[in-house]
Amino acid sequence: MARISPLSVGVWIATAVLLGWAAEGRARLSGTSADVFSCGPIGETPPFAPAPKCDRSERIVEPEGGDCSQGTIWVDPLPDDCRYPAKQMPSAIEPERGFLDRLRGHGPIGMEQDPLAVPKTGLPHECDEIDVGPDTPWDESLKRWWTRDLAVFGGIHGFKGPFDQGRNGNFGFHEGFNFGAPLGIFDWGWQIGAAAAQSNFSGDNAVDARSANRNQFFVTGGIFKRARDWGFQWGVTYDWLHDAYYANADLRQIRSDTSFLFPGGKREIGYFGAYGTGGTNFVLINRDLKYLVYMEPTDIFAFYYRRYFESGGDGRIWLGWSGRGDGVVGGEIRVPMGKSWELENRFNYLIPRQGNGTGAVTQESWGVTIDLVWYVGHPARCERYHPYRPMLNVADNTLFMTDTFVPPNPIP
Repeated sequence: MARISPLSVGVWIATAVLLGWAAEGRARLSGTSADVFSCGPIGETPPFAPAPKCDRSERIVEPEGGDCSQGTIWVDPLPDDCRYPAKQMPSAIEPERGFLDRLRGHGPIGMEQDPLAVPKTGLPHECDEIDVGPDTPWDESLKRWWTRDLAVFGGIHGFKGPFDQGRNGNFGFHEGFNFGAPLGIFDWGWQIGAAAAQSNFSGDNAVDARSANRNQFFVTGGIFKRARDWGFQWGVTYDWLHDAYYANADLRQIRSDTSFLFPGGKREIGYFGAYGTGGTNFVLINRDLKYLVYMEPTDIFAFYYRRYFESGGDGRIWLGWSGRGDGVVGGEIRVPMGKSWELENRFNYLIPRQGNGTGAVTQESWGVTIDLVWYVGHPARCERYHPYRPMLNVADNTLFMTDTFVPPNPIP
């Protein structure tokens, strides 16, 4: 038997080792190594879970924009519950929020969605960055809450009513503000506003010739609930008017507005009304004769149609009647001008039931306003997308008409 020398054994062992290393290197380059087939982690643990199957035909991808992503890597094809997240993924749970957040309208009471959300469809590009979101720190939100739905306005007006006795028309200037904010419960909002009007700078001759001006002050406050994309919405306000004319009169009324916003948010039909709650008695002196005069708000009941425009703004027309059987017709239009400015025009005309003639002239009422409005916290064309903008305008002589009863005989 041939003798194998130790030197030959060593050479064979060294050759086998070198051939094994070479084979392993070629396997790694060609992807056939046993270690490559291993489903377990090699070296450092990857930041995601490995594919559930060791099938190299499945690509490893990350879904783009899906709720299932969250940094998790899934195999392709994706699981069904991640392929259709809009239908099968559970909705997020509204987190518990504090008292200050509820004041901002982010509280969990009656909130079905983000109260500061705006419609996604048809939203102008400059409107998607104007909102303070529910995750905004309170100190940052506090800097803007008072300007978010604040409108400052001023303009000219003309009006006439029964107190003018058919002898005088009032012209002048006015200025004011209107502010809205979330109430914090049931997705409601609240609003407050005021306006001052100055008229008859050259005097008047309604009852007797005089040189004094006519000054008025209006205050409006109330609550409302706006529809998001479509549905029913409503609002109610309490108005107060101080009218310094031939005498000082303090009048009060309640206004309501109920409407249905059609899907798409471009058309709306509704009803608004004004209901007097308090008038004023005063003594009017005319050529040394004294008359006991009663002045009260005019009750109005009207139905309207509103159309929202593609480039911002809206228009509305209405028809109705008064509490004394007079006809009522009116309209308004709002048109954005520049970034934060808007032109707003409105008129309201009460058609006397007497028809025409002397009796009709003294009972005729009308009002016209032309306003330049500055939206402090957002572009003018984005006004319609704010769910907590004031539902009703501040009262003026088109929305707060008055009636006056003057007895034919003077008092002793």
